[in-house]
Amino acid sequence: MSRRTPRLSLPLALLLAACAPTPDSLPPAAALPEPQSAGALLLQSHCAYCHGAPPPATHRAETWPGVVYRMQTNLVTKAYAPLTEAELETLIGYLQRNAGSVDSE
Repeated sequence: MSRRTPRLSLPLALLLAACAPTPDSLPPAAALPEPQSAGALLLQSHCAYCHGAPPPATHRAETWPGVVYRMQTNLVTKAYAPLTEAELETLIGYLQRNAGSVDSE
């Protein structure tokens, strides 16, 4: 019995890969607001596990906590060390201080 792969698998995978942000398409650390702050450093060090650091203006201030906690769950799921409560507070504070006026996603 042979297994058939759906014809859309490859095109769909290519489309999804093309749409995903890559480290090259995201700003370098120096382009982030407050680049040497604890929040910016956490963003660079922890978000880089799976993707580059998103610009804080990507989301509104009230949206960032939900995004951060969702990403925290993803870290644990992928067996990375989660951020501590103090790190989460620092990161969310940084993102909210530098948030945008609309969500871009």
